[in-house]
Amino acid sequence: PVIAMSFDPIAAAAPVPENATMVVSFCDGIGAVWIALNGLRVPFAGYSSEKEASLTAIVMEHFPELVTIWDSDCTNITAEQIMEEAVSRGFTFILLVAGLPCQPFTLLATDPKGPADSRAAPFVHFVEVKNVLQQTCRGSDVKFRYLVEEASHISEEHLDWMITALDSTPVLMHAADFGWVHRARLWFGLDED
Repeated sequence: PVIAMSFDPIAAAAPVPENATMVVSFCDGIGAVWIALNGLRVPFAGYSSEKEASLTAIVMEHFPELVTIWDSDCTNITAEQIMEEAVSRGFTFILLVAGLPCQPFTLLATDPKGPADSRAAPFVHFVEVKNVLQQTCRGSDVKFRYLVEEASHISEEHLDWMITALDSTPVLMHAADFGWVHRARLWFGLDED
């Protein structure tokens, strides 16, 4: 059976309720993060970045009152912009999430180039933004966490690069454990204190 969910989001332009989370989603795809957060009844305001116009259209069709579309290219979004938005709107928590491109890392490719591949730019930029936000938030009243989803079928070399770059040991979760999709995925950012 399908469970119907109704959304009760905070519109991006609305005043921010106490304890609301600013959620910034790089490579947002179809916006699964917004469904998950709504299902958890987390008060939040969403900021989406997605290069594929067709996917952005899906997010806007289903979550128009929920998500502000930021720059379609997440590599144009800076940690300083995120922090400025968080402080000016009174957020006390920033969650930076991403479902980053797997093509530069997947073993399904003939010769995956990893971070040297131009398609890895969102991943490399995510790491830079994450590092600046972690450092900045340590000295502020704003708390920060991140979550990255990535394909599990990657080389050991690229996995080691990701672990070092994100300073996180991934958790392997298989979508088949939660539904009918058969895709094992790595989740980074779950091991922080």
